[in-house]
Amino acid sequence: MKQRDQKIVRAILEALDLADGLLIETILHAEVNLRVTPNTLLSEFEKGVNFCESKRWITGVRPDVGSTKWMITDYGRANKAEMQ
Repeated sequence: MKQRDQKIVRAILEALDLADGLLIETILHAEVNLRVTPNTLLSEFEKGVNFCESKRWITGVRPDVGSTKWMITDYGRANKAEMQ
């Protein structure tokens, strides 16, 4: 995984760990952009989210209408701690 991809993944995990509950996708993307310079492209952000979800570090709640809401899992917290 490229260094930038690692930064994006770490930022996703950090933002979700600091959130108390679920974050909608647009807010999560904004939180990641606060942590990653230059700002992430939507494709980079989605790649990071998909990677984290495939590893079961995060989980999404997909309502019938509206944005996906994301939360970090215990496994994601453990991996975030290992990344530091």
